[in-house]
Amino acid sequence: MIDQENFDPKAHVAAMAPALGLRLDAERQAKVVFQFNLMARIAGAVLNKPVPEHVEPAPVFRP
Repeated sequence: MIDQENFDPKAHVAAMAPALGLRLDAERQAKVVFQFNLMARIAGAVLNKPVPEHVEPAPVFRP
């Protein structure tokens, strides 16, 4: 789960890019950090909602 209080997307991207063998210039790194910030905000809104214990995931997703 994302801890929005302590998550630092810039530090995360700076640490993970080399670990994954990615070479990101400053412009590309800034774009990835922007996307991580966006994903953290979206995920935070969903993950902060309580889920009742009786709720179970569907075995098959059918839209």
